[in-house]
Amino acid sequence: MLAVPCYEPGYTLVEKLHTISTKYREQQETGQFPANFLRHYYNVFCLLDQPEVQDFIGTEAHVVHKNHPEG
Repeated sequence: MLAVPCYEPGYTLVEKLHTISTKYREQQETGQFPANFLRHYYNVFCLLDQPEVQDFIGTEAHVVHKNHPEG
């Protein structure tokens, strides 16, 4: 059972990766370690263990959501 609360695991993976990227850039600019930063890595780890997420990677829906995660 997936322990990461989400509405759609594949989309959540994309959004977590975007969040990690954004928080990393913020950390590089400010020198401050963002709150909850490591939690996102753990969530990605858990999501990548799910067959439905693995199947989602590389699909058209994945590419579209990766390029436009806000909607």
